[in-house]
Amino acid sequence: MPKLKARLEVLLFMARQPLTLEQLARYLEVSGEETQRALTELAGEYAAEEHGLQIVNVAGGWQFATKPECAKPLELYLNAPQEFSLSPAALETLVIIAYRQPVSKSEIEAVRGINSDWIVKSLQDKELIEEQGRSENIGRPLLYGTTAKFLKHFGLRDLQDLPPEPNIQMQAQPELIAAGLQKFAAGQTAELAFSGEIKTTDLV
Repeated sequence: MPKLKARLEVLLFMARQPLTLEQLARYLEVSGEETQRALTELAGEYAAEEHGLQIVNVAGGWQFATKPECAKPLELYLNAPQEFSLSPAALETLVIIAYRQPVSKSEIEAVRGINSDWIVKSLQDKELIEEQGRSENIGRPLLYGTTAKFLKHFGLRDLQDLPPEPNIQMQAQPELIAAGLQKFAAGQTAELAFSGEIKTTDLV
């Protein structure tokens, strides 16, 4: 039973939505009766006051939830400014958007030479870029540009503070691109120099 409860705990912790008893039993590869016993024991343990989480039955399934009396620290954490880092590939994409905005995803990919769907979505989630209308070209693709949070993150008053536009090429030395992008990320105003041949790898 201890090992079963440990596996159940991990499953409930990682689940993104409530899991039914049948689903839990299937994933744990045990019977419904065994799952129910383990669930009852585990829920009892988490009901103790030393735990900030509880196991609740909601929407026909089971999941972890924060105890009401412990919600305040989580609320403060979620509302606090979040720090984040950007991979070389994300920085490369951000540089292209910063200098070419408003720019479509296909134009970004023409420079990078690689699919950029995931990175563009990631930059949107970080609120560094946003949709800025649609292009008049065939298909009217979405156009992207930087945000006020982008300026704040890089310590820029406005887009005029960007260093001279780098020579972004489709093929260049990866180490040169990385060095140039790190200069940009550090908020330096020195020219970002990209030269040679490059073949970028989608690191996120």
